[in-house]
Amino acid sequence: MLAGGEETVFSYIFERYRDPIYSTALHLSGSALLAEEIVQDVFLDLWLQRRNAPAITYLAAYLNRMAGNKIYDALKQRQRQRDLQQTIDPETEHHTPAILLENKDYDAILARAIARLPEKQRLTYQLIKQQGLSRKAAALELGVSPETVKYNLEQSLRSIRAYCLTQVNVSLTILIVLKVL
Repeated sequence: MLAGGEETVFSYIFERYRDPIYSTALHLSGSALLAEEIVQDVFLDLWLQRRNAPAITYLAAYLNRMAGNKIYDALKQRQRQRDLQQTIDPETEHHTPAILLENKDYDAILARAIARLPEKQRLTYQLIKQQGLSRKAAALELGVSPETVKYNLEQSLRSIRAYCLTQVNVSLTILIVLKVL
């Protein structure tokens, strides 16, 4: 029914899934404004893609995946802005000795997490996240399919996140995850 543009179905879906998506976005981003934007983006995309609705088998999982992607994109963008600000204004308080030491700790934890990955996942992660190759280019480099690269990258990110969670508390893990992404 959503594929036919049925607004009552869309309204029901919005009411049913809005709060859980908002809560997750708020928890991960720490920003009510950003969480609200993510909710709006998720449901705008769902409405714009409603013609594909019959292909969606598990709506909750589909919406959670969309929300997760948008949250991580927003967090990556926020980190890029911070990095750019540091590049533009290197005399900011971001470069205090305590912050530099903290960043070295994060980098060391991340390096240990990467080193613990199985070889194929580690190589995939390094090619895509550290060298900036596309999935297709990484697939050619590794001699595997792009789907294998996608799977190995997803597994490497999960492993890195899990390792970081065991090493530091949740708030520090979010900072490390931002560097990973």
